[in-house]
Amino acid sequence: MYNKDIACANRSARSFFYVKGTFQMTVAQRIGLPPLMGSITSHSFIVVLIICWAITPSMMIIIGFFGESRIIPMSPRDQFLSFFPGDLILGGGVACLIAAAHGLPNGHRWYSSPILHLVVSSISMVAAYYLTKAEWKTGAYPKRAILSPTKIYHNFFLYGVYGYLAGVTLLADVAGLGWHEIFVGRWLTFAVVLIGTWLIIVVTEGMIFGTEGMARKARHAHVSNWMPFPLVSVAFAIKQVLLERRK
Repeated sequence: MYNKDIACANRSARSFFYVKGTFQMTVAQRIGLPPLMGSITSHSFIVVLIICWAITPSMMIIIGFFGESRIIPMSPRDQFLSFFPGDLILGGGVACLIAAAHGLPNGHRWYSSPILHLVVSSISMVAAYYLTKAEWKTGAYPKRAILSPTKIYHNFFLYGVYGYLAGVTLLADVAGLGWHEIFVGRWLTFAVVLIGTWLIIVVTEGMIFGTEGMARKARHAHVSNWMPFPLVSVAFAIKQVLLERRK
């Protein structure tokens, strides 16, 4: 009886991965994502959306609090609209791209090639590096602000890693889905609308707020006078001791 149960369980497991003798690839495998990152794609749309919002803006807020001892501003006067509410809109677009990827055909395709993904991820990281360097050289941010935890996370993780995830998923969706799905499929339609809205915010924000307004946002978005949260208490205690000694 025990052996029969095991055999039945094995048949059920095989039926999950095989349909008519064909190995059923996971969504991550169809896109070509590495295992850890690809694990995001195995969840429902709502869960993926929550994960995207956890990556940004939530993680930026947490890093700002513990890594820089400050509350990240959310006011349009002091914060980029492309970050808030922009990243919420962008996260919705990325979640829609991943939802659309569930319809990708089974099997390996050129867009799931490890070499292609290595090239795209390398380009993303190199672009993040040179963008960061340009921001420093042009004086958009002081050196210490460039080296702040939120700025490093924003430029290298969001641009390099999150950008890679969105880029290769978009490529897989466009290349792997049929023309009908591309033009009338609900998930891709939602993704285009949301990501397009985010891009419009990125492009037009500078026109709306002007040079001075954008400079103010930059000063508040990533600061120079940051200090990790645990060190603030230590620094405050040392300061108090020194003040007592001077009395």
